[in-house]
Amino acid sequence: MRPKIALITPYSELGMLAGEVACELNESLVVKQAALEEAIRVVRKLEEENVDVIISRGGTAAVIRKNTSIPVVLCEANTFDVLLALHQGKKFSNRVALFVFNQVPGLDTIAEILDLDVCQFCSYEDLHAIEQEIERAMKAGFEVIVGSLVAVRMARERGLKAIPIYTSKETVREAILKAREIAMVRHKEAERAKRMQAILDFAYDGIIVTNEDDVIEVFNPAAEKITGIRAAQVIGQKAEQWIPNTRLVAVKENRRPEVGELQEIGKTTIVTNRVPIIVKDKVVGVVATFHEISRIQNWERKIRKALYSKGLIAKHTFDDIIGNSQAITTAKLQARNYGSYDSTVLLVGETGTGKELFAHAIHSVSPRNNGPFVAVNCSALPDGLLESELFGYEEGAFTGARRGGKPGLFELAHGGTIFLDEISSISLNMQARLLRVIQEKEVMRLGSDKLIPVDVRIIVATNKDLAALVARGKFREDLYFRLNVLRVRIPPLRERREDIPLLAQYFLDQQNAGCNLDPVIARKMQEYRWPGNVRELKSFISRYAILVNEMPAETIFEDFLHETFRLMGSPEEMGLPVEKDQNQNTVTIKIGSLDKMERELIQKMLARYDHNRSALAKALGISRSTLWKKLKSVR
Repeated sequence: MRPKIALITPYSELGMLAGEVACELNESLVVKQAALEEAIRVVRKLEEENVDVIISRGGTAAVIRKNTSIPVVLCEANTFDVLLALHQGKKFSNRVALFVFNQVPGLDTIAEILDLDVCQFCSYEDLHAIEQEIERAMKAGFEVIVGSLVAVRMARERGLKAIPIYTSKETVREAILKAREIAMVRHKEAERAKRMQAILDFAYDGIIVTNEDDVIEVFNPAAEKITGIRAAQVIGQKAEQWIPNTRLVAVKENRRPEVGELQEIGKTTIVTNRVPIIVKDKVVGVVATFHEISRIQNWERKIRKALYSKGLIAKHTFDDIIGNSQAITTAKLQARNYGSYDSTVLLVGETGTGKELFAHAIHSVSPRNNGPFVAVNCSALPDGLLESELFGYEEGAFTGARRGGKPGLFELAHGGTIFLDEISSISLNMQARLLRVIQEKEVMRLGSDKLIPVDVRIIVATNKDLAALVARGKFREDLYFRLNVLRVRIPPLRERREDIPLLAQYFLDQQNAGCNLDPVIARKMQEYRWPGNVRELKSFISRYAILVNEMPAETIFEDFLHETFRLMGSPEEMGLPVEKDQNQNTVTIKIGSLDKMERELIQKMLARYDHNRSALAKALGISRSTLWKKLKSVR
């Protein structure tokens, strides 16, 4: 079933662009034109049509999110789009009022580059608010407005110069792809919910669930039939008021299950099992089954929707780790075995070896695979920001803190896995906080004094020697021992050279290059050291796939090596075989005809320069085209 995706946009140009992109992606897209509160009426119609995902931008998107449960994907203009519009605005004035719903990253830098006085006016969700902001901008002396089409239209009505900010084609493409992914997930969740509902409706056993206050929360159809009591009567009521001899309260208090007990309900005798629900050593309710599974709670569905909207899922499995070598097979087997356990996993490997891929795969085979997977690159964030992202914060915890606060990534990963990449880069202070989370399984948000329990499996990765960092006082010893429980060493590419052709062909197929890897190049690739590992190999194959139809495969590889040597070192340092003479300034050849001596000279010089034609041509004092002709004659 194809997903139903709708775009609600304030201007027709975006709708036309989105329609064009949807055709390229072979995707069906419903386009509606509306802005801000006008969009609510459109949304109601789309709800009737069972639309899966809505794409919109700015204040319109904010209004839609407040008025529907349908997921909304943002299609915001990016920073470059804003820069282009501001550049146009500069033609009319050096003072520009910027009207966009969200804060623009790096706006001060853009203004400085363009030599503009830019003032961004606050977020808005209705036409009246925009009118007020435009009036405020006019009173502040701004004569040029840059922003959404609605703001531009109002500004022009007041005689101001106004330049609209258009959303780029690439941004639209990303929004449609994300909407498609979310829609597919929703379809799968709906199918799963229907299966669960079918089990509930057709199960022979009755099910009753009470909470910690002894209030009935679940009363399934089989329970209605057996007891003669309608669910509508008892949901939200105390269990003992409707089933006096239920013993659910006694099971909660003594914390012991009762299995196979006989019980009289009216004139009916039933066999019942009563089991306390214990979470973190606290009884939070009781389940009674008598001759189904509980209904899916509304809050669970909302959490799932929020998690998938945020993309907190593992995207790779062990099938995505390509290679048959002993080194990678051993690492995969070890990692797969560790997936069954809940202990911390330490992934050790050089840059580009695929540590995050392993983390995704471990989560996918773990008992937590239905829970969220949260990945964090610790080196990408400064210490203060990393702390607020990991642990969350309360409203007012610091300047700029989000209204209502924000849950941290540990909270979002509850019931699943959190992956901390580049763990060696975090400060000693952050290490202390992380150690406490591992030990106590609790987090405290910034600005709060309350501890929040979290149930999270931790996977960490590093390309550094943590033991050496401990010895130098750069890494806490106690944290190191906590992390180094289950360890997987991911081999560098030079230790699994037999996998290189397989990986290269896999990446070629991903590029839809429609060609196979040249066998000569495959051998040369296996001789190369690949300091950037699989990431570097993938980068080269991307280049190879584009250029292979335009130039010889060997030339592509030699140019790549030449650039690498210039950055990384000589061929010898990169682990490539190089023929060496006792005297590097001489070449010995046999006396013969002039053509034979020239061919032998070129062959030996080519070997000395490791088949780098550019370097050889320069050494011989001839052009590359001349060298190419001579090489053809040699062959």
